[in-house]
This record gives sequence, C-alpha cells and structure tokens, in this order.
Amino acid sequence: MTHNNNFDAIRLIAALTVLISHQFPLTGRTEPMALDPYRFGTVGVVAFFSISGYLVMTSWARDPRIVAFAVKRLLRLWPGLAVVTLVLTVLAICFQPHRWSEAMEFLRMNLVFVQRGGNYFQANPIAILNGPTWTIPIEAFCYFALVIAALMFRRALPLALIAFVVLVGNYARSVSDASLIEKAQAMGHPTFAPWLIAIFMFGALLSLWPRLQRPWPIFVAIGLAALWAGHSSLALLIAAPPLLIWVGQRSWPIFQQAGRFGDFSYGIYLWAWPVQQSVVALIGKDAPIAAHLFLSISITVALAAISWHMVEKIALMQKDQVRRPPESQRG
Repeated sequence: MTHNNNFDAIRLIAALTVLISHQFPLTGRTEPMALDPYRFGTVGVVAFFSISGYLVMTSWARDPRIVAFAVKRLLRLWPGLAVVTLVLTVLAICFQPHRWSEAMEFLRMNLVFVQRGGNYFQANPIAILNGPTWTIPIEAFCYFALVIAALMFRRALPLALIAFVVLVGNYARSVSDASLIEKAQAMGHPTFAPWLIAIFMFGALLSLWPRLQRPWPIFVAIGLAALWAGHSSLALLIAAPPLLIWVGQRSWPIFQQAGRFGDFSYGIYLWAWPVQQSVVALIGKDAPIAAHLFLSISITVALAAISWHMVEKIALMQKDQVRRPPESQRG
C-alpha cells in the first residue's frame, strides 16, 4: 500500500514516537525528551489527531452519507482494536484466572470504545495492561462530532470549526499546561480531551478550507511564540496541524515509501504498550534502555505487520462494498 504523499510516513513516525516515549516511564525512568510538561509521545498523538481530522473531513466531503461514513470509520478503528483486546483478555485469563470478571470487563468495555487499561503487571513500574487505547474513544467521538456539526451547520461548518478551535485555544492560553493535565487526569485521561478534539477539528478545517493551508509558516511562527511564552498546549494546537498537513501533502522519495509493505502505524500503536510491558517483565526494568527498545520495537512491528495483513487490510477491503450510488440514483 503506497501513496504519493508523506502521510503514511508521518503516522509511522508518530506511532514509533509514542512507543519510544512510553519506554521510559514503563521502566521507571525519566524521559529525557519530555516537552515540559508533556512527554514527547504527546507530539505523536497530536500528529495522529491532526492528520486524522484532515483525512476524515476529506472522506466526508467526498461521500457525505452518514451510514457509509460510519461503516468506513468503524472498519478502520474497530477490527484491530477488537483483536488486540481479545488476545490480551485471553492472556490475562490464562495468567490470572482468578481475575476472570475483571478481564471480561476489560473486553466488554474496550470493544464498545470505553477504555479500560487493566492492571495486570503488578511487578512493573506501571501496572496497566494497555494504556494508549484511551485516545481511541476520543477519536471515535471526533468522528461523531464532525458529522453532527456538518449536518447542523452545513455551509457554516468552517465558521463553527473556527469558533471551536479558537474557544479551546483561548482556554489553553488562559490556564497553565499543568492545569490542563491535572484536569485531564481528574477525568481519567493523560491529556485534556477537548484539546485533542480541537486539534482534530483544526485538521478538518484545513481540509474543508484549503486556503488556510497556504499560510502554514505563519501558524508555525505563532506556535513557536506561544511555546516561547510557556504555552505548550496552545503552541501544538496552532502549529502542528498546518505543519503536519503541509508535510503530509509533499511527496519525498523515502517518506512516500513508508507504506510500501502496509500501514503499520495503528498496529504499532495498539500493540506497543503490552509488548513493552511484557519485555519489562521478562528482562527487568533495570536492563539497558537500548535492549528494551530493540526487543519492543522488533516484536511490536512484527505484530503490527500481522495485524495489518491479517486483520486491518482485510477489514478495509470491505469499504469497497460501501460505494457511492450512481448519479441516477442520487437524490
């Protein structure tokens, strides 16, 4: 699967960034690459939401049928999530059968996009079985919110998206980054959900209103000024979507080949954490970080390849069954 752009490469880099960033807290270490007060992996999550907003809005504009849109989005998110959730549930029951009911709760909730991490690695610095899946319900909510907004505001949708992004941006400017994280953790998430939704919607706006893509250097400059002023959240909201979408639209020789063997980014995101937790349990948290990363990346990429070719790719092929009706049958 190759595309004549850099989007596959950005997603792949984002997934690996999240993996590498998580390796430090999972082994009880302090991350050297942290963007105070965020871990560097947050940048990877921001990249996912920025690009997702842009591509999902493009898909909706091309085929604005609610059921077709929902089926396509479900085929992208659910099969890979379902398989990793089922596998982890089975392993949890095998190793800790006395926690059967907790494992079944983990399975039920994650299958309906309600995140449950599961505390099964009690001897590790962090006990959670699969942490990063907290973003998937937020991603699904973004799809739902985008369609509702499109139906409600129609031609005024760009103005509605601008209003929402500005509202969240102003809130992020008025409080500290630490306050946003504190509020997020009180809600059970590592990162403030409305902020991620605003990043998604900014990406959607850039698809809906392409003229906003041209002054991307201005957005980046404003973002850098916000970063200099100590507002990391505002800086990422302003600068990341325009910059990443500009890069994604390019076609650089090495980057455009990132999806040559498949789109492994989602699989890496889903499998990395449980693989890393297993490696920590196997070789110990005090083993060299390079050894942890080598084993974790190797195993995770292999599982992501299997996930793509045996689950995700097959599911996405079903999109062909959700075609636009012929012109003569459209209302």
